[in-house]
Amino acid sequence: MENNGHSQERAAAPAGGVAVILMAHGSMRTSATELGMHEVRRRLQDRFPATPVKLAFFEFLRPTLEDVVREARDEGLGRAVVQPYFLFDGKEITIEIPEEIARVQGLVPEVELRQARNLGVDDRLIAHVAGRVDGALRGLSQYKPVAGRMPSTRDRGRVGVVLCNRGSRKRYDAGDRLLELCARLRARLGPDALVEPAQAERSELTVEAASRALVAAGAERVVVVPYLHFFGKVLNMNIAPAVRRAQEEHPGAKFYLAQTLCVNDAAVDILVDRVLETGLVPAPEPAAV
Repeated sequence: MENNGHSQERAAAPAGGVAVILMAHGSMRTSATELGMHEVRRRLQDRFPATPVKLAFFEFLRPTLEDVVREARDEGLGRAVVQPYFLFDGKEITIEIPEEIARVQGLVPEVELRQARNLGVDDRLIAHVAGRVDGALRGLSQYKPVAGRMPSTRDRGRVGVVLCNRGSRKRYDAGDRLLELCARLRARLGPDALVEPAQAERSELTVEAASRALVAAGAERVVVVPYLHFFGKVLNMNIAPAVRRAQEEHPGAKFYLAQTLCVNDAAVDILVDRVLETGLVPAPEPAAV
């Protein structure tokens, strides 16, 4: 019965049809990435109801890109857009994922693979980050309070924001995109906004250094926003301890650790645009009113 079912699925699949393969990094530390990416895939599938949207992981988790491309071939699909769910052009985007796509293309030549652009710098994500800042100040979107102090609507004082990404070696990512994100966030929050960049790894742009700059500029409340997709190792082992150290260094200021980006429709909207840019996937029909 199972073989008959698979045969029916292959027969129903359009010859030479196209799939979207959502490529996530993967994490062996927590389930947040896996669960979150299944929800992102579901939301993207809702936006492309006539195009199969599949999920693959670059590291640690399954299915792999090779697994998914073989599945697409068995379903009679002849092309696939590999859509990286990555924020920056680090080593994975510029070297490792293209190499993996080339490797899989050689193993499964029946399916033409094309890599789409990653999420990149986009004002829709900036608006989402601004919402994270506001939520953290009101205690609605933050992780456990630093030094045991909960946010309160009675808190006062100038706000500074540390926008912290994972970080990458400069030969793969010079950091220009992080600086551009900070500039756009500053413009979004207002002319008097204080925003400083930080990187969790491999950089002198630490959370502590950014916090010193903000406090020196007059910030009395400092919101650290992890510019990461999901809760995981980088947040738990790098960013959170750095925030605690910054709080100890500046006892007169109040620190807030905002939530990561998590699953959000702003990112899904950007994914739709990136997929359509490839020209392989037809634009979805507008929803009936």
